Amino acid sequence: MFGGDHPRTWVAYVGIAGGLQGRLQQHFVRRDSSVVTGSSAVGVNIDLVSQVDWWEHPTFADGDHRHAAEMIAFEVLDPALRSRGNLRRSARELASDPDFRSQMTRLFSGSPTGSFQPPRLSDIAAELRSLEERVQLLEERLGRQCLASSGARHPRRHERGTTYDRNWHVEVPNELLTDYGHSEQRGSEAR
Repeated sequence: MFGGDHPRTWVAYVGIAGGLQGRLQQHFVRRDSSVVTGSSAVGVNIDLVSQVDWWEHPTFADGDHRHAAEMIAFEVLDPALRSRGNLRRSARELASDPDFRSQMTRLFSGSPTGSFQPPRLSDIAAELRSLEERVQLLEERLGRQCLASSGARHPRRHERGTTYDRNWHVEVPNELLTDYGHSEQRGSEAR
């Protein structure tokens, strides 16, 4: 996991996962991993994680190989926070094997197998502002078109600023009503 914004990013946390998708859900969705819950003296503020990279290797199917590789990843990536799991003796021995160490050092020094950039609150807020502006423009255009087609002189104001005329209406297809769980309104009009 990386913190910071490009180009000033740093490795915030390194940990292993037997199943990547489940681990990401644990950190980002359920937020119940020990590193993000705030249950220990040091942790990761998951809302400030800017990127998650991961590496895959055929030997990672074996737990000892994953744990040994994690030790080497700590050295290569130098994270601010390291996984606090108990290290197996067999993994410690494997991590000291020169061939394995060399192979894992090359792996972690190279490009990751995959990368994920979680949406950040500031990015979501900016996208929401942009979307609201676009919707407002569409509402204004729609209101002008409705007024022009109805010939109304005194438009009414909707609480969100949309201009409309009471003579204007839209036929809503039954499929849309059913798709959104409004089957009781079949055949009705939206005004």
